[in-house]
Amino acid sequence: MRYLTSFLVGLLFLGLFSCDTTPPPPKAKLKVKATNVAKYSVKKLEGDGNYTKDAFDATHLVQLTYFDEKGQLSKKSWSDLDRSIIFYLATKSDERGYIATGVLQGKGKNILSRMEYEVDEKGQKVKESRFSAKKKLEKTDEFFYDEKGFLVREIRKNANGDVLETTYYKNNEQGDVTEMTIEYANHQTYIETYDYKLFNEHGDWTQRYVLVDGEVTHLMERNVYYFEKK
Repeated sequence: MRYLTSFLVGLLFLGLFSCDTTPPPPKAKLKVKATNVAKYSVKKLEGDGNYTKDAFDATHLVQLTYFDEKGQLSKKSWSDLDRSIIFYLATKSDERGYIATGVLQGKGKNILSRMEYEVDEKGQKVKESRFSAKKKLEKTDEFFYDEKGFLVREIRKNANGDVLETTYYKNNEQGDVTEMTIEYANHQTYIETYDYKLFNEHGDWTQRYVLVDGEVTHLMERNVYYFEKK
């Protein structure tokens, strides 16, 4: 296997149990081995319009996501600033090789929650059900795609089937998300837009800014590791 790397980048992590910003398998011709995501806050420098990395705070996490040769999520970990793993998600596949179940563990390997996934014939995740450690349903997420296979809508429901929030995604021609809008059940709305700055040699983004209400809130950077198709 030959591994290719891009340089380190940082990613806004909106919340481990709210909106999961795990980057999908990038669109390069080579298949993705893993993406390494780190979160940095940024601040605008007065006068010149540039941005600089700000200091880490206690909420910053480093997220490492692994994909298998089918582009399916195989495992994911979240580490704190001293690189100690805080959360770890491991998945298992069905007979088709598509993601089927997952277990989220915390420090000490205690089980925090369990996941069940539904995947369509294209290998796209269409539903994720989250259960407690004792296997009681807590919430579900349903995913909808356009004709190009880009995620355009996500609906989160509680255990009773009530809609908690609906997330809409706008994508550019390359499939990169340019805007995310979350509409909550209480009619409040949250909107993020993304400004892409750097890409690697395969056309996958390595740096982008996150904007809320027109103001930059975070710099997002990532490493992407690849392996050759068989």
